[in-house]
Amino acid sequence: MSIVFAILELPKDIVLFADRKRTYRDKNDMIVRSDEMKKIFKINDHLACGITGDAVWGSTLAAHLQKVSVLYPSELISFIKAYPVAEGSTITLIGLYDDHKPFIFGYATEGVEKLYFQNCQSVATSPIEYVNQCNKYLSGRLDSQDGFKLIIQDTIRFASELNPSEISDTFNSIHFHLEDDVWTIIEH
Repeated sequence: MSIVFAILELPKDIVLFADRKRTYRDKNDMIVRSDEMKKIFKINDHLACGITGDAVWGSTLAAHLQKVSVLYPSELISFIKAYPVAEGSTITLIGLYDDHKPFIFGYATEGVEKLYFQNCQSVATSPIEYVNQCNKYLSGRLDSQDGFKLIIQDTIRFASELNPSEISDTFNSIHFHLEDDVWTIIEH
């Protein structure tokens, strides 16, 4: 149970942001709170991923992606689709695509996927009960003068008000920024 947001704001910024709460469901389908954990991983200087859902599955997949990072993003997307799934998990891959254009790829293990190129978009991957409400809240903030980090933190705080036991108020993020035709990656 997690929230990961990815925003592609051309021409200069791509941001991936997540809360850090690790929670899971036990045999009785009860949500069990656990510790804080990293949910965003740098694959290489041009790619990063954020993972929600089963924390062990997500960490294992991230480790595999880091090992195969020599592949093109299109090949990584095929790898992700073929990876053994964990029910209710999602992955968001962001960075520069094969042709070096900024992209966001969102994939849910239930088979839902979205791929965005070169336009202002956001992807929110989270427990389904949060998606629509968080997207609505987020879209209402994107026109403000606040920076990405503040907007996303506020959106995650909004989600935590819906169910504070499942959403962490501790965050991490990866931000790609274009300056003078050079992309740089900033981890927070």
